This record gives sequence, C-alpha cells and structure tokens, in this order.
Amino acid sequence: MKRIVFILFGLIVVLCLAGCASTKQNDNPSKTVETHIHTYSTETVEPSCILEGYTLHKCSCGESYKDNIKAALGHSYVEREQNYKCSRCNRYEDEGFVFETITSYMANYNDSYSGLANTYIIKEVSQSALENGKLTIPRKHMSCAVTGIEKGALYNVRKQMTSIYIPSTIKYIGSSLVSYDGQFASSNDTIALTTITFDNNCSGMNVSHTCFHFCKQVTSISMPNNCIKQFNHDDNVGNHFLFEDTQYYKSNKTLNGGCYYLFNMLLETDKSLIGSTVTIKAGTTLIANQAFVGNTNIKTVEIPSSLKYIGKKAFAQCVSLNTIIYNGSESNFKTILVEENAFQDCKNISYQYK
Repeated sequence: MKRIVFILFGLIVVLCLAGCASTKQNDNPSKTVETHIHTYSTETVEPSCILEGYTLHKCSCGESYKDNIKAALGHSYVEREQNYKCSRCNRYEDEGFVFETITSYMANYNDSYSGLANTYIIKEVSQSALENGKLTIPRKHMSCAVTGIEKGALYNVRKQMTSIYIPSTIKYIGSSLVSYDGQFASSNDTIALTTITFDNNCSGMNVSHTCFHFCKQVTSISMPNNCIKQFNHDDNVGNHFLFEDTQYYKSNKTLNGGCYYLFNMLLETDKSLIGSTVTIKAGTTLIANQAFVGNTNIKTVEIPSSLKYIGKKAFAQCVSLNTIIYNGSESNFKTILVEENAFQDCKNISYQYK
C-alpha cells in the first residue's frame, strides 16, 4: 500500500512540474500527459523621443515577445528666446553643458575666436547631456548662439559617447576633445565614439588638427564640402592631422599622385610616391598642416582654383620648390588663406596663373 501511495505522489509531482509549451510523457511515448497553450495579452507602447515603440505580447507563464517595432521619434526642438526646447518631452537642448562667454577681448586677441564675440563656447559636458550614447551639440544658450567646442570639453563623456552631432552654428573646435586640460588620454583609455555627424549646412569652421585625436573606433563621418575653412593655433601641430586616428579615415582615404584625400581635403602625403611635380586634385579646398613638409623632391606645384587654405608648414623645407602654377587669376589666388609659415625656407618661388 505504501508503495502505491509513493508512486501516486511521484506522478502528482511530475504533473505539477509540467512547464509552458512542454510535454511530459509516460513509458508509452505516444501518450501525452499535459500540454500548455500560451494565452497572450497585448500591450501597445508608443515610441518616445528616445525610445522605440512596440507591441508587447505576454503570457501568464512569463513567456513574452515584441513586434510592430516603431523607431524613436527623435526630439522636436523649437527655438525659444533663450534656447531650444523639445515640444514633445520638454527637454532643453542645452542641458548638461557648461558654457563660457566669448568676450570682445577674447575675440580680438585670439584668432580662434575671431568674429565670435558675445557668443558661447562649450567648456565641459556631463553625462546628463547624453541620450542613449548620443551627444547633440546645442545651438543656443541664454539667448546667444553656441559657436564653439573648447579643447578637452568631451573628456567626461569619452567612455559613453558613441556619436556626436555638430550643428551649423559651430565655427570653432578645439584640440583633443576627449583629453583633459590638453593632456592626452592614456593609450589604454576607452574612447567609445563611432559616429561623427556635421550638419549639412556646416561651413567656415576653424578646427584643430587634433580635435578627434585618440578616436580610433570612429567608422562613420558625415561632413559637407567647405565645412572646414582653416586649422586653428590652439595646439602643437606635431605630426598629427585631422581624423588621423579614425578607422573611417583609414578605410575611406583616397590616394592620388602620392597625396591622400578625405572629402575635399588633402591631409597627408607619401613622400616616396611624389616626384618633382605635384598636381593637387581639382575640387580640393584645403591642404593640411605639414602635408609636404621637408620634401626636397618637389620643384613644381599645380594648385586648383578651388583651393581656399594652405596650412601651417604645409610646404616648409621644400627647398627645391621654385614654381607654383595656379589654375585661376592672380586676384583669386590672393584670396587663399595661406599660413605665414606655409612655405618656410622656400626661396625664389615664381608664380604662374591660368
């Protein structure tokens, strides 16, 4: 009798442990003991500015799944007298940023701030400025435009910031944005940035050569032509050049006549591939700092009419250089912004115009 009771008890335990969508069998494989059928309730979650929407299906047993996924709406910022505010979630565009006013004195005595008096520059960014790893640079603060990002400003968010959006109001970007107080980050520091997006209307920017130094994980850069006008003087030039560290540059740079281009900029050269004549590719607007420095092979440089800027020491110590051919008029050539040491130690250069 006790044995029969024990067997019955065991069967009851087995039946109680039967789970959702599972089948328990006797010694006879063809005989089903119990099968659970899911019964789902549904809940619709509408998308918000930063979170996706979906329909949630959930069974009383805990099984669930999502479908009808809808993308996040994104913020709908509306300009106000002092700043921009989202019409949907009431978030302020300038939340989480520390600003400094560019005074008239600063604008007069620092070339980087020229023309930016009585506007704001970003000095520091806190975690609260990030949304799902994305940093959107604000356009306005306390009724004035935000026109610059100071060196080291992104240091506090370097490990969490995966993307950055830069609006067209920005005209100045300082050096080593992910370093602190001008000091380079350690070689094993985590820099999370993968995506850099400049607004399609960005133009006339004064940008540091090293602004995105250390950002090795960047695989996407969106930037319109004529976005960058010149390189500023707030850092030591060294051998660094714009986007040098990024994976995007390494994968997307193009080689033409010994010169490496990205977008409409000539950023570096391979001395071993350059002979006595260099022809800058048509459409190029900017030659980076030290692009040809110390190349004694060069005798003639042909420059397109599209060129707007020749960087610091771009042709310094190119002592054999004696001829510059410009595909345009002399008056147009004089509009090119040429750094004063761009042709350092180059003597007796003759100019030809077409």
